[in-house]
Amino acid sequence: MKSFGDTGPKLYLCSTPIGNLDDVTPRLLETLASAELLAAEDTRQTRKLLSRYQIHAKRLISFHEHNSNHRLPILVSAWENGDSVALVTDAGTPCVSDPGQSAVRAAIQMGVPVIPIPGASAVLSALVVSGLTSERFAFHGFLSRDKKNARRELAAYQHYQGSLVIYEAPHRLQTTLQLVKEMFPNCPMAVCKELTKQHETVWRGPVEEIESEISSEEIRGEFVLVLDLAEYALSSTVMDTEKESLDKQMAEESPLEYALDEVNVAMAEGQSMRDAVREVAKRLAVSRSQLYQLALKQLSQGDS
Repeated sequence: MKSFGDTGPKLYLCSTPIGNLDDVTPRLLETLASAELLAAEDTRQTRKLLSRYQIHAKRLISFHEHNSNHRLPILVSAWENGDSVALVTDAGTPCVSDPGQSAVRAAIQMGVPVIPIPGASAVLSALVVSGLTSERFAFHGFLSRDKKNARRELAAYQHYQGSLVIYEAPHRLQTTLQLVKEMFPNCPMAVCKELTKQHETVWRGPVEEIESEISSEEIRGEFVLVLDLAEYALSSTVMDTEKESLDKQMAEESPLEYALDEVNVAMAEGQSMRDAVREVAKRLAVSRSQLYQLALKQLSQGDS
């Protein structure tokens, strides 16, 4: 379906400023002024933008997640009359963690061209200022409010080779950082606050450091989190490889001492000394009797 060239109904998905009202394009202003109908997530917010640029909307209605089913017939009627509709949210792009999907689907079903009006993006702004992996990224939006579900959602990205972008509300930021720290310890990340606004702030570093720094801050505003899971996976793999290499070297240079370390690990996990010695001796192909004597000697030294 061609977007341009034909007269008739259109649906414009208008990206609006995410904080700084100067972040507009001539094309956005022209679209807002010419559309027969403006469908806004919050008419009060949209009026601020219209007032700033002295635009008098031909018709302005609210269209948000709680009334979209009732408002959709108004959009359909406009298209049937050959009118254009501009869909705007409070900030950013419709359909990206914002309402608008039902309008897009209805327009497509009716054969109405759906036309994007690009603009400011919190996702891309956070990604490019983070200094983290940007060649590949995934956008998740807001995590579930239920901690178990949020944990499950993050777990789905454990093997993702890129950056993960998450939106978060101020009252849930600390909880989310704790969850990230638990699931991705030492993960390189960035936390972006109030992007494009006067109090724009970006914290960069391992999650533990950022959590500590932010704990002393007044947590207000809107936040975007960027997790470099590609770098996290690489560092984790390097650590595992280094440990395996060290273990192999110890096993070759001091097989009984290495075996004793393995017995200690097994005993710490609840195994008896006899069972631990038997299993470790068999697995590492060392003398069971020598390993048992070494374990007994260690035990007696610990008791003395």
